[in-house]
Amino acid sequence: MGNAVVIGATLAGDPLAVDLGSLLLVIALAIAWRAARPDTGTGGAPAGGLSGLIDVAYRALLLVLAVSIPVGMALSQMRRS
Repeated sequence: MGNAVVIGATLAGDPLAVDLGSLLLVIALAIAWRAARPDTGTGGAPAGGLSGLIDVAYRALLLVLAVSIPVGMALSQMRRS
């Protein structure tokens, strides 16, 4: 949903809507980050081997996306002026 709002707002030239869509994206990434956490509270050991590597890669990708959102917001605001 957030991605569609960002794309539509960018095409329409509405930076405030881009910011709203970006906020929705941050919320979605936070939910995904929380869901991708290693087993906590279940008493199980964190995944190892290939599964653990995939988990770390996925969480790194989420982090890169989360860091890129404020950059996109800044570019959207600079484009406006």
